[in-house]
Amino acid sequence: MRHGLFAVAVLLLATAAAAAPKKDKDEDETSEKEEKGGKKDKGKKGEKGEKGEDDEKESGAGMMDQTAPDPAETEKADKPEKAKAKRKVVVKGTTEVKPEDAAAEEFVPPRKPLRVFGEVLVGFGGTPLPGPGEDIEGSLFTIRVGGSYDFSKKFTLGLVIPWTTGTVEVPAPQGSGAATIDRNTQAFGAPLITAEIRSSLGTHTTLPWGLAIGIPVAEGNPDFEGSDPGGITKFLLNAMADANSGWRDGELFAPKRMPVVPFIGIVHEKNRVEAHGFLKFAFLFNTGGEITQANITGGTLEMNGMALRTVIGVGGKFWFLKSPKLFGGLDLWTAHNTIRPIDFTSSSPDPAEAGGGDPNPLQWVIEPRVGARFGAVVPSAGFVLPLGGLLSEADAKGLRIGVDANF
Repeated sequence: MRHGLFAVAVLLLATAAAAAPKKDKDEDETSEKEEKGGKKDKGKKGEKGEKGEDDEKESGAGMMDQTAPDPAETEKADKPEKAKAKRKVVVKGTTEVKPEDAAAEEFVPPRKPLRVFGEVLVGFGGTPLPGPGEDIEGSLFTIRVGGSYDFSKKFTLGLVIPWTTGTVEVPAPQGSGAATIDRNTQAFGAPLITAEIRSSLGTHTTLPWGLAIGIPVAEGNPDFEGSDPGGITKFLLNAMADANSGWRDGELFAPKRMPVVPFIGIVHEKNRVEAHGFLKFAFLFNTGGEITQANITGGTLEMNGMALRTVIGVGGKFWFLKSPKLFGGLDLWTAHNTIRPIDFTSSSPDPAEAGGGDPNPLQWVIEPRVGARFGAVVPSAGFVLPLGGLLSEADAKGLRIGVDANF
C-alpha cells in the first residue's frame, strides 16, 4: 500500500514538472499579444489596465515577462540605421560656380548689356594721295564715342560717331611766296550703326557676325585737285584720320560715300587669356563725289562708283597682374584696297613713276596695347604702327587712348 502511494506521488510530480514549461510558453505568447494590442489601440487604457491586474493575480512570472525587453525590438536596435539620403535643393536661376570659373571672372567678368566707350587718336605724320604728288602732312585728334546694347544674349545694336580736328599742310595759293600753308579745320565722319549676332562655339568661344551701315554725312570734297579749299581741307583731314588709324576703319572717314560693311569674327576668352580674329569688307558707295580736274601731272584721276577695302586681323591680350588688374595686348591686321575710291592712271610706261598709284594695295599694321580694369571701367592705350607699305613711307602713325565701361 505504501509502495503504491509512493508511486502515485512520483507520477504526479513528474506530470507537474512536464506541464510547467508549456504554461510559461503560453504566458509568454499571451504577454506578447497583449503588448502588441496595447500599441495598436492606445486609447483603450482602462481595458489594458484591467488585463494587467488579472495577469499579475494569475502569475508573478507574467509581470516579469512584461517588463523584459522584446527580443524583436532588441534585434532591431542592434541593427545600425541606414543613413538617410540628403535631398538636393536646386534653386532656379542659379548655377554652381566652379573655382576655376570664379577665378576667371576676376579678369573676364560676365558680359553686361550696356557698353559705352570713348577714344582719342593722336595722329601725326603724313597720308598718301592718289597720284605722284607729295604726301599730305599734318597732325590731328580724332575722337570716337559710342556704345552698344544687348537686346538679348545673342543680338546687339551699336553706334559709333567719329569727329576729327587738326592742322593740315596744303599747297599755298599762287603768289603767296610759300610752298605750303597750315590750315586748321575740323570734320565729322560717318556715324556707323552696327547690328551684331553672336553664335556660340563652346563655353568660352563665340562667333560674332553682322552688318554695319554708315550714315553718309562725312565732311569733305574728294575732288582734291578742284577749287573748293574748305571742302578739300576737310577731305584731307578725314584721309589723315584714316591713315593714322592704320586703314582699319576707313568706312568712318569716307566723304561722299555710303558705307555698308558685313563682318565676321571669333572671340575666345578663358581665365587670363583673350584671343580674337576678324574679317570685314567695307563697301563704299558713291553718293555724289566727282572729279572735276581729271587730268593732272603724270596721269589721270577717275572716281569709282564703288570702293572696297578688305581688312583681316588677329590679336589678343593677357592679364599679367591680378591687383591691380593689368593686361598687355597686341593686334595685327592687313588692309587691302581692293577697289580704290579714286584711281590714278599714270601716263608713264614705268609703274615706278606712278607715285601714289603704287600697284601694291596691301598694308600691314601692328598695334601693341596696355590697359587695366577698375570695376566696370577699362582704360587702355595703344600705338598704331604701319609695317612697310604706303603708310610707312608717309610716316603715318597714331597714339590711341580709350576707355570702356560696362553696366
